[in-house]
Amino acid sequence: DLTQVGLRFQANYLWSYLRAPKTVRMNLGAGRMPTFPLSVVEWVSLIEFLMTQRHMKANPFLKKAIGDSSGVRADLVDKGRALFTGEYACASCHQWEGKGGRVGPDLTSIGTRQNRDWLRRYLVDPNLYAAQGQMPALFYRVAKSGAYISVRPGRNVKQDLDAIVAFLTLGQPKTQDTYAMAKKKAIG
Repeated sequence: DLTQVGLRFQANYLWSYLRAPKTVRMNLGAGRMPTFPLSVVEWVSLIEFLMTQRHMKANPFLKKAIGDSSGVRADLVDKGRALFTGEYACASCHQWEGKGGRVGPDLTSIGTRQNRDWLRRYLVDPNLYAAQGQMPALFYRVAKSGAYISVRPGRNVKQDLDAIVAFLTLGQPKTQDTYAMAKKKAIG
């Protein structure tokens, strides 16, 4: 389903992955994407189209639970690391820099693949994206009304969410934006 690919992935990641597909989620086995012999202009056109695919049902409850990503700041990276490895126990299922569990995908480079806002949505309600998935709801549960109720009463889970997303997206080295360079060259 590519209807949300523009929300989910960064253009630079799509540029790298689609041109040379490889297994990203080792827990799923071998990669399933074939290699296509497209020109640079064709790749840029394809990625520009994919980035327009941002279809998501309007959900005012989800919007309220997520807030905006302005709270995701570089000064929260250390707090996010502590929450990731400690209280939220993300490392019991996910690897980070070669350490941690293997039930879920390795998250070491997730910040170079996933868009920050999509990652926030996913962490708030993983079942919206992976029904029957193994990812637990760590921040909220969904009430019958559709409202999101904190699973950690007394904690500001939005701040915890901001910190963990900061760690996952800002707590790693920046990568060169090869897509932007290719796009500039293709368009002229």
